[in-house]
Parts: sequence; C-alpha cells; structure tokens
Amino acid sequence: MGRETICHTLFSFSTARDVWSAANLPLPPRGLSTNSVFLNLHHLVACTRSRDITVKLKRSIPWLLWHIWKARNGLMFEKIRLSPSSIVNKAEEEAESWFNANFPEENMIQYQTLYNHQRIVWQAPPPGMLKCNIGVSWVNGSVNCGVSWITRDTRGKVLMHSHRSYSMVQSREEAELYAILWAVESMQTLRLDNIIFETSFTHARRCLYHWDGQVCAPESYRTLNIINSKLQLISAWSLDYVLPARNSIASRITVSVTSNHLYQSYIARNGPSWLHQAIAEEA
Repeated sequence: MGRETICHTLFSFSTARDVWSAANLPLPPRGLSTNSVFLNLHHLVACTRSRDITVKLKRSIPWLLWHIWKARNGLMFEKIRLSPSSIVNKAEEEAESWFNANFPEENMIQYQTLYNHQRIVWQAPPPGMLKCNIGVSWVNGSVNCGVSWITRDTRGKVLMHSHRSYSMVQSREEAELYAILWAVESMQTLRLDNIIFETSFTHARRCLYHWDGQVCAPESYRTLNIINSKLQLISAWSLDYVLPARNSIASRITVSVTSNHLYQSYIARNGPSWLHQAIAEEA
C-alpha cells in the first residue's frame, strides 16, 4: 500500500526485507533509511566487512538487488510470486556464474578449500516437505537418454524411485527438460504435495531462468509449457539447482539406464537395492 519508490521496492517493502533477512543481511530499522538509497547501500557495504558474512554472500549483493526487482516485475506482469529464499538462491547462482566466468582461477582455489573442509552431500528437506531429486543421462541423439527421480522424506527415508528412457532426444537441454517433466508428472499422478524438486541441470536451469527465444531452443517451449501447467496442479513446490554431489543418487540411477540399456520405465517403492548403503549414508 506504500508509495512505490526505489527504496520501497528494494529495501523497505515487506517482501524485500524478507529477502535481505533470508540472506542474513538485515537492513537498518525502517525509520532510519526509508527514503535514502545511499544509506541503505552504505549499510549493506558495511555488513560485508563482518567476518560472519561469507564471500559468496558479499558477492551476491548486486544480484540480490536485481532479483528483488525481477521478482517485483514477475508478480506485476506474470502473476508469479517467488519466495524470499528462491530469490536469494537465484541471486547467489547468477553471481557465482558471473565470477566463475570472469575469475575462474580464484573460484577454483576457493572451491578446493571448501571441499577440503566440508563434505558436500544430500540435504534432507524441512519437516512437512518431500525432496525429489532428478537425474539425466544423455549421450547423443541416436542413443536413448535416461531420466530418473527419487523421493525422500525429512529423515532421508526413500518413498519411491523411478527411471525411464526417451528416444530421439537431440540435445542435453531437451533431455534435462524431459527429466523434469517426468518427475513433475509422476508427483502429480501419485498425488504427492509439498515437493522440493532438485536437479544439477545447467542447460535446463538456463532455460527456466531466462524464458526467451534467445536462450531456449524453439523445441523446448512445448516441454516448458507442459512442465509449467503440471506444476500448477501441485499445491506447494520449488525447483532448485544443487551441486552434483548433492544429487548423486539420482544421477547414479540414471547412468545405469544408459550404461546397462535399462530402457523399460517403472516406478517402485523404496530405493534400488544396489544403492541401499549409499542412501543410508546420506540419510
């Protein structure tokens, strides 16, 4: 209900404040810098001097501003409402992509340090949610591609898993979109709600985040539209990108499809017996 100024949109509006809070970057009290872009930015820069703020988060500040604005436009013109956490995730991912492209050596050193101090593994969903990890294996257009999903609860218990194949898939982008579609269709058919879909798909991620003809191949539009229509039938969901190490079980199931020519589709309870130990370790 407030007058829409730059400060209101990016800093003082309740959703914007929720985004900064989700990013662990609290803004000054409302009355201190309601009408000053400079004071708000000065406060954010001052926050970056804190040792409690990660390098990744410090780098993401310009992208956080940008994605708050994009989320506002998405709500106004497309009637799509993004959660604060998804806005933060998108901002961090785009910031990471930019730094990877412009400072690859610096990022490689930082990631090697991170991996040496921390084991990157699958993370359980919060209470009341299920997590559906999605995998894909694409070789070339003349070989069947494999897709898979595996659904687990907050304790890491596998509810169901599935794999299938598609023929005549001409690109990895198309294969990744088919994998997402298969998982979304399956969750809808099984009447499962409150789903966090996780993938490590770089091509599909680019397509989903930048839905325009300059990024997506023309043949991807039909699949994107079907995915979108199916998602609207699930009451609560998110579609997130994770590091491949956090999506390893789904990836291993999918690789077995192409490497062992297991092209018959199925949906089964629990997880594959040959991955029982790995699933138990992640749980």
